[in-house]
Amino acid sequence: MPSGFSASQCTWSVSNAENPHGWKPNYFAGSVATYDANRIVKCGFYDEYNFYGGTHRTDLSGKCSYIVVCQ
Repeated sequence: MPSGFSASQCTWSVSNAENPHGWKPNYFAGSVATYDANRIVKCGFYDEYNFYGGTHRTDLSGKCSYIVVCQ
């Protein structure tokens, strides 16, 4: 979130920038993004039907792709 704006003033669109199951597109469904009190956006993913916030794999960083629009 940009400094000086509250969450209620902004809309955002977020998706995972990485797909740990690129060969299994159905596993990419249900990606989730959240932000914390420090205004840090964190993405998560499903791996064999279990959700993981961020990443638990050494070859992935849990990166997000996002755009924020504030008024």
